[in-house]
Amino acid sequence: MEARNSFSLFACLLVAGNSVRAAYIVDTHVETTAGTNYYTWTVYNEDQSWGLDGFAIEVPVQTRILAHSIPPPYSNPDRTAHWIMEERHDGQVDAHDGRLSIPSPRPGMKLLLWWGDESPSVYPAGTSVSFSVATDSSVGPGVVKASAATYTPQNNPHWYFPWNGATLGPSIGVSDASHPEATDDDSRLTLPDMRSALSTNLGNVVSSEETTVLTPLPTAPIAMHAAIAVEGQIGSQYGIQFTTNLNDPTSWLGLANVILTTPKQVCYDPHPASTPQRFYRIVPGPIPVP
Repeated sequence: MEARNSFSLFACLLVAGNSVRAAYIVDTHVETTAGTNYYTWTVYNEDQSWGLDGFAIEVPVQTRILAHSIPPPYSNPDRTAHWIMEERHDGQVDAHDGRLSIPSPRPGMKLLLWWGDESPSVYPAGTSVSFSVATDSSVGPGVVKASAATYTPQNNPHWYFPWNGATLGPSIGVSDASHPEATDDDSRLTLPDMRSALSTNLGNVVSSEETTVLTPLPTAPIAMHAAIAVEGQIGSQYGIQFTTNLNDPTSWLGLANVILTTPKQVCYDPHPASTPQRFYRIVPGPIPVP
């Protein structure tokens, strides 16, 4: 499989008010092709030293997830750390004190929740991590609520501190960001990217949705990413490996582990398609991932 070509995008900046402090910045990219919506959220940890341990998007309950990605742990010295993704109809509760670490969804909504398991999985200050899903076209993109959880065991018994805001994701109605623009491929539409600040917590009375303003940013180029289709038995785990040299059987490296929630899932290589060739294969999992 060879990935190539690039495309241009427009960005929007979602700026929080001066009364709140940003802990996480979220950049969202949305692309629609062949009746499928592809969402990617890249979360930048601005200042939370203990690290990002949870991320959630609130979407309508009828949103159908066709595929999703699970990021690798930030570090994994004991091979016990990992991230999970689940669809939830209630909030994420801190088991140490019973308080919410990710707020519950509103009626008619559900959470797409990613969570790091074991402390080495968290992403510390100065790092970033990406999450993605593919959905069918029955629910279109628009502005949605987003949440993140900081890992704070030093605040025992409250180990997770919540931050909330807005971003672009599966929503109801026409997108609030902008009208999509056609790319060179008439079947592909790309929405303007949006940058948002997750800058409030559950104890703050200031609503981030009331203090945000959209501001356009200059056009920036971005490389496309290769999509890998994984087919198999629901509940089974598979590993994705890659190489740049098919003539060297020892050059295969682990890219990701995938647990199928549907018979066919599409995963994306986080590495931009900036090399002439990159080949992929599917093997029984789990596999070591650097």
